[in-house]
Amino acid sequence: MAKNCCISNNTKVSIALNAKDKISFVCAHELGHAVLHHDANTPFLKRKTLFSTERIEIEANKFAVELLMPDDFMREYSHLTIYEIAMMANVPREVVHLKRFNNLYLQ
Repeated sequence: MAKNCCISNNTKVSIALNAKDKISFVCAHELGHAVLHHDANTPFLKRKTLFSTERIEIEANKFAVELLMPDDFMREYSHLTIYEIAMMANVPREVVHLKRFNNLYLQ
């Protein structure tokens, strides 16, 4: 069975999902690849080179966290912990630390 992936060419992007859990996060992560790394062929890089794709994966995770936990959403639920907000947004606990708090005032 295929893994989650983002395939793009010059005119369109296709995202294939095989996730059963955290589907919105997985979709947002793959969308991050489409937006940020449309020219990167990570499956090729992983299989055929010594290039580390860790930076690319972290960037896609950051994109997904910011998409699913925007500042307005964070403000609205500022009475909750970041982990409770992440659970509501379907963001895995392991990547919550990637949320940027630039100019975000939480009471």
